[in-house]
Amino acid sequence: MLALPAFLRRRYRTQVPTATGTAYHTLTIPECLDQLTTDSQEGLTSSEVQARLVQHGPNQLRGQGGVSALRVCFRQVANAMTLVLIAALVISFVVKDWIEGGVIAFIVALNVTIGFFQEYRAEKTMDSLRKMASPTSRVLRSGHLVTIATIDLVPGDILVFEVGDVVGADCRMCEVFNLEIDEALLTGESLPVAKITTPIEDPHQPLGDRINLAFASTMVTKGRGR
Repeated sequence: MLALPAFLRRRYRTQVPTATGTAYHTLTIPECLDQLTTDSQEGLTSSEVQARLVQHGPNQLRGQGGVSALRVCFRQVANAMTLVLIAALVISFVVKDWIEGGVIAFIVALNVTIGFFQEYRAEKTMDSLRKMASPTSRVLRSGHLVTIATIDLVPGDILVFEVGDVVGADCRMCEVFNLEIDEALLTGESLPVAKITTPIEDPHQPLGDRINLAFASTMVTKGRGR
């Protein structure tokens, strides 16, 4: 599996979502290897790894402090549109337009409530993914299979997986042998997903249907691949 630039850090978008704007699921394997300047048989060299660590930083999900309902609520109230509505609400009450003020108050409460539950649920899922992250991953480096700290993975690394492994980073599949991965926590799909290596034409394919990709913190339930 070919490690990609981090894109699931910006969670749950179903449009073309990579840090570079590249829809890797639409590319062939040679195109992906060329895009990330790597070799499927040799992997990266030590000097390439160090340069990419400096460029991209450590491989970790954003936000390590857990989920705070207060922070989520504050972000919803501090939203620009909500602040505009609150200002309109205050003006309505100042001029004693009680009906308009009541309508605006209802809209503000509804927007904040819906936004809070959506964001809080997403944050809880992110927190679960962080807890599931594997501390180590197996990769090809200079032609050798080595075990490294998952936090040291970089774009272009060739990851190797088998049953029971937790995927260390978002990846494009290079080889699969009856490979299935449990993505329930991320996509809600109840059954393990069978992976393929062929390109998917639609650049806007929903996240759960990009079956030539593997995602960080999901678990291999069958087969092997890289």
